[in-house]
Amino acid sequence: MDQSDVLSFAERLIPAYHSSDFESLLDKVTQDQPPSAKILIKMELSQMMAPCHNNVDLRGKVDGVCREYQIDGFTHYLDDVALNTYHKNMKKFGSYTYGVWSALNSTRNNYRVMQKKAQDPTNNTQTNAFDVEPIRLGYDLKRMEKRLRLSTQVQVKTATTDMLIHGESFDLSLSGGRFKLPSCFKYKTDQIIKVKFVELNQRHDIPGLDQYIDYKIIGVNDAYSHDSVTFLRALRITKTDIIGQVITESLTTIRKQQAHDNQDKIARVRSRAYEHIFLKHSCGLPLFFNNDTLQLALVTENNREIWQYWHDERNQQTLGNLFTPKRMAALAKSNLKECSVTIYAFKHELNGKTLFFSLLKPEVKDEIRHLFCHVGAQRDTWKVFRLTMFMLSESEQATLASHDDELQGYATQMSHYGVLQEIGDIQSAQDYLLQAKPALPVKYVNAFCHPRAIPHSPMGIHFDACSRRREPRYQFRTPIEVYQNNQLLSTGATVDISKHGLNLTLKKPVALTSEVDVTINFIELQLYNSKLALDRVPYQTVRISPEGRYVQLMIDENAETVKITAFLQSIIDHNKTKIIEKPEVLPSVALLEGLHSILLSKLVSTPIYIEKQSRRLKPKVIGIKLPLPNYLELFDFLGKDETLSLDSIYKNHTNTLMATPMRHIEGLDPQWNEIYLFISKFANRIQAIEARLHSDFNDAQARLEYIKQAKNLGELLVLRIASTPVINAKTRLLHEDIEEMSHLDMRTAAAIDKEVNAIAGYNEIIDITEEVLMRIPTHQD
Repeated sequence: MDQSDVLSFAERLIPAYHSSDFESLLDKVTQDQPPSAKILIKMELSQMMAPCHNNVDLRGKVDGVCREYQIDGFTHYLDDVALNTYHKNMKKFGSYTYGVWSALNSTRNNYRVMQKKAQDPTNNTQTNAFDVEPIRLGYDLKRMEKRLRLSTQVQVKTATTDMLIHGESFDLSLSGGRFKLPSCFKYKTDQIIKVKFVELNQRHDIPGLDQYIDYKIIGVNDAYSHDSVTFLRALRITKTDIIGQVITESLTTIRKQQAHDNQDKIARVRSRAYEHIFLKHSCGLPLFFNNDTLQLALVTENNREIWQYWHDERNQQTLGNLFTPKRMAALAKSNLKECSVTIYAFKHELNGKTLFFSLLKPEVKDEIRHLFCHVGAQRDTWKVFRLTMFMLSESEQATLASHDDELQGYATQMSHYGVLQEIGDIQSAQDYLLQAKPALPVKYVNAFCHPRAIPHSPMGIHFDACSRRREPRYQFRTPIEVYQNNQLLSTGATVDISKHGLNLTLKKPVALTSEVDVTINFIELQLYNSKLALDRVPYQTVRISPEGRYVQLMIDENAETVKITAFLQSIIDHNKTKIIEKPEVLPSVALLEGLHSILLSKLVSTPIYIEKQSRRLKPKVIGIKLPLPNYLELFDFLGKDETLSLDSIYKNHTNTLMATPMRHIEGLDPQWNEIYLFISKFANRIQAIEARLHSDFNDAQARLEYIKQAKNLGELLVLRIASTPVINAKTRLLHEDIEEMSHLDMRTAAAIDKEVNAIAGYNEIIDITEEVLMRIPTHQD
């Protein structure tokens, strides 16, 4: 019998070793084995179950930080993995035996074990080029009270186990604390635990510190990258000032006090850097509502396509018409903290006017929805959106209300926050035509046409405090005439002027649309320079007010207008003491900070940050939020150590997802790709993962067969991935953070600045599996 077989039999018999019927069980287990098997198994068990009196010192032997633990009269130096292994094996063996000792010296992160595994020819594990570091976004460390970040040994008792649990305090405050305990035990919220601070008792001569203190668990957080430990957030319920005395004694000097006050800032500054990059480049459009009225939208470099989609032929924002009172009554229910809905939309041009059509998935029966999709999906303006709504807490409402003046009164009584994400476009439109068109008149679709009137237009602000103007504007009034095709349309005057643009107010309304060529006659300015054709300056319309009396124009740049723009600039330069520069409305740092916390606590997508190394692009960091969505759980399972593996996404797809769309060209909209993951399983174990882009399929039928196979033989995941270059990763808030950090820790500030500057690209993942299965016929099979 091989040694591995002997160990296997011995492991099975450990629970019965001290029982009265052990011999009969041993005979039964070894009845089909040779006579020597029984003797070998008994010898192995005898060795494993023998009491052990050896200390365990793993310092320098494991890939982890070891701490001293006084356990049952022994002094052990264990890391987190070994401590969890100790507790698991103590329950298994019943006492400290050589079996426990052997398990502690053979943990998976032991250098000897890892070296042996690496030398094993049957081990084909290779370093994955697409392993990324997870960073938790939106985890705010702002404290309501002083908290001492102190890693110290504790002993914990619970009502569910008779064993004494050894762990560490992570940080402590007057009212609570955070503890790191072995994951082999089960912990529940509202459970009472008794905690003794054994190491603090040795350091501080404080009466009562040697006693157990009762805490109530208010949060249980598993370590997604470390399955040996669990973090507990707990509220102290024993009335005592002992912890306050410990904190006071620990912060006796000014230097210690300053170091303590700066702990949170240093711990958070790197994750905040990635949060700033995410908020600047997010592809979802954040929206804020006052009950049934859309009040505010935050525009980024990558969501402007969604924002611009809802502008009509006059370049007026009509997004507010999407959220009717009836729809908002269903979305903004007071008892729903979070809800999500799919929105189908398209635009139709009629007599020079843009008509918007939209349908929310739950508001009609499937037959009408299929008709709407058949009509809309045949147009190149077809879009599918997902709106995720959140109820704002009282503190979040108060934060927004405090900036009401800056937001021009739009922030009063904010009630809900939403994220509008694009999850389908013309690329996937053909999927909606696969199902048979319902036998209904097309006129049913007319009921979903938006009204032309715009009763309320939301305020749009850019989520950065950097100027986006090409050039400054100045308040300057001079009479003008507007012509089109040599026909006078109206007269009026300029409101403000710049080198390349005009803002006009007209006496007579004009029926113009955006991007239309007109000519302007500067009635008064042409008297100052008769050599220039200031009576017929070509401009193009940018935006027209709904009533047609306020018009924004941009000059048509060509060789003939160069002298005119130079003349307009000279007018501005010579009158700077008389005319006033029109300030650009930019969000304050305080407002951005308030919005930062709200947005990061409600993530609905996953950002991936791409760095450039030796002229090659490589995913470096992935932003996560706990609990992990199912696709991130998959990547976590496939990863090793403390990384997530994105091999299934990027392998063979780097050119499509990174190289081509991340060329440094300003003004590019994000490029979207759908990737289909076929997770082959056997007995709930992953056997293989196959990934194909939408473009990898020859036709729709091949893709449908692939989806059916994935559903029948395993699991299907469909992810929509945006790809975009990062031209300038830094934001105003990031500049502020790095500047503040440079005064506290220059090395940390320089390292973060260098790391941020290396970010060259950005991917964002949205899970669209449910919508894909809804839009194709296979969901009926």
